[in-house]
Amino acid sequence: MGPAGYFLIENNGYGLSTPTHEQYRCINLADKAKGYGIEGITIEGNNILSVYDTIKGVRDYCIKNQKPYLIECSTFRMRGHEEASGTKYVPRNYLNFGRKRSGKQL
Repeated sequence: MGPAGYFLIENNGYGLSTPTHEQYRCINLADKAKGYGIEGITIEGNNILSVYDTIKGVRDYCIKNQKPYLIECSTFRMRGHEEASGTKYVPRNYLNFGRKRSGKQL
């Protein structure tokens, strides 16, 4: 048994202005949980009900089993890392995909 608790990653596909696929070789960051001997899951981070239900279930798991858990919320960032950076580094087709995914008008 170890400490109970969960780690939550908001993965928007970028670390500053570098795409995540250029930063690590695993498909999902939740895959790294196995390397730490814990469970992990990747969920749709734009679906608030999915996020709520997952966190509720993971919380119960952590309390019952006294083990940590990693949750990766896959989401999309519609603006730069900070106000000044803008989105020039994001390919136009990816922005369009994100807008469609989030329901925002083009």
